[in-house]
Parts: sequence; structure tokens; C-alpha cells
Amino acid sequence: MGFPEFVVVIASIMALNPLAMDMMLPALPNIRSAFAIAEANRPQMVLSIFLVGFGVGQFVMGPLSDRFGRRPVLLGGMTVYTIAGLLAIMAPSFETLLLARALQGLGTAATRVIATSIVRDCYAGRRA
Repeated sequence: MGFPEFVVVIASIMALNPLAMDMMLPALPNIRSAFAIAEANRPQMVLSIFLVGFGVGQFVMGPLSDRFGRRPVLLGGMTVYTIAGLLAIMAPSFETLLLARALQGLGTAATRVIATSIVRDCYAGRRA
């Protein structure tokens, strides 16, 4: 894989994190009405809980990728993210949606940690 392809792959992996956050913003009013949430700010918990999962996940995914390799952990994280996304789509309650978002955060933590690790594995010094 050449350098331009490498950059595209790493950028694509890293783009999952902001995409996972920003795609929920327009849906917050719909989440409030779909789950009949009385408090206006409560739907924002879907963003907060995602960040909690993302933060905790980084402490888990880094050591896992060092022990088992980058690829299996990256694919596992992306699988968790996808399955949690399907759970979020079918969530019968707000609490289930929050659980799904926490799992999505955990899954995307793998992409963040591993993309950075791959760059450090491939390049050193100013090139990293």
C-alpha cells in the first residue's frame, strides 16, 4: 500500500468518531418525541453516554491491540459499533438507546486508538 492509500485508509477509520457523534445531533428532537421524554435536555444523554463508552474503551482497546494485534481488535470494534447501531435503531426504550450508544462508543474507541497506533507502527519521528 502506497502512502496516499495509507492516508485515505487511516483518515476513513478516524472519520468514524466524529460521524458517530454528529449524526445524532439532528435526531435529538425526534428522540425526545419518540420516547416521550419530558425533560428537554435528557435526549442529550445519547451524546454523553457515547463519550463515556469512547473514553473507557480507549483504555481497553489499546492493550487488547498490543496483545492480539491491530487487525482483530479493529474489526472487533467495528463489529461492536455496527451491532450497537442496529440495536439503537430498534431500541424499544430510551434506556436501550443509551446502552446501544455506550456500546457504539466502546466500538469506535478501537478505531481511534488503533489508527493512531498504526501510524506510530509504520512511521517514526517527524513522519509520524
